[in-house]
Amino acid sequence: MMKQQDENSNIYLPNSNKIALGFNPLYGSPVCDTGACQMEGFGHPVFKLQYESSASGSCTNKLIPNFVALDCLPSAVTSASTEVISTLKQLSESISNKIEVSVGASYNAFSFSYTNSKETSYMVDNIVKNNLTIMYTSAQVSQVKLSMFEPLMELSDTFRFVIDNLPCCDDTDDDWVTEKYVRDYVLNYYGYTFLSTLLLGGIAQQNIFMNRESYRHIESRNISTKNAAKVQFYVSLGVSVENSQSNTQQEEFMKEVQHSYGTKLGGDPSISDINEWIKTVPLNPIIIKFGIREIFDLLTKRRLPNDLQIHNKSKLIEKIYSTAVVLL
Repeated sequence: MMKQQDENSNIYLPNSNKIALGFNPLYGSPVCDTGACQMEGFGHPVFKLQYESSASGSCTNKLIPNFVALDCLPSAVTSASTEVISTLKQLSESISNKIEVSVGASYNAFSFSYTNSKETSYMVDNIVKNNLTIMYTSAQVSQVKLSMFEPLMELSDTFRFVIDNLPCCDDTDDDWVTEKYVRDYVLNYYGYTFLSTLLLGGIAQQNIFMNRESYRHIESRNISTKNAAKVQFYVSLGVSVENSQSNTQQEEFMKEVQHSYGTKLGGDPSISDINEWIKTVPLNPIIIKFGIREIFDLLTKRRLPNDLQIHNKSKLIEKIYSTAVVLL
């Protein structure tokens, strides 16, 4: 029986089932900055996913969900790039570059919570409390992009049930009961948004932490910290690179490093050679970027024609979510 299940699982594109999941930006982050690298914030499916066919003429014969388009991308590692993060603004910009928000949605509404998001709090603590500058270097392998065509997809039975049974808009409704229902069954189960696009592939990355004063001192000596961080990234992967700076400058840079760590996401992370690791990414691609849309877009008469209060329910959920954000 187990063997049959394993064989069946091999016919589906790995992680394609993440599309159409709910996502709560208050608890999640599109960036993996801690050693654990566990992306939080994903919720229950908002849409039904049915697998019947593969994408004809594409780079894979794996099954993908109906009404989901697949675009094949060059399976080659991109040149490594380094971001220097010393301020909360730079951290916010780094996060925003890894997520796409649909037209009409304000990115400010999707600020990742310091209190609830472990990834965000980890970085904020290092910047603010520990007075550190982080040099984040990464190179990614893009495999495929998945984009759902939402108008033809059906809401999941569980999401529809939660919305149908939401106590709303009646003089007999208790405000606290309604708010608790929304928090427990809408926001905690699904979140405020859903994943509408996925970029699957792999990421090799490294974080280097340096005291802010040390960072300024290194920069004042005309040593490019970005270049030095990138060289160290390649060295950690066993790749030979030409260094435009002298060995003495590289050593001076490394003396000021407080600590660093590197991770590989996707593929077989136990493989140290980056070229061999790249070959394994198609077997285990992970989400390296995603796009989100507001759940409110789905609460319409077209979707739920028998719910006379669907417009009011949509506004109510939005109001309760806005209150929750203010209280954090």
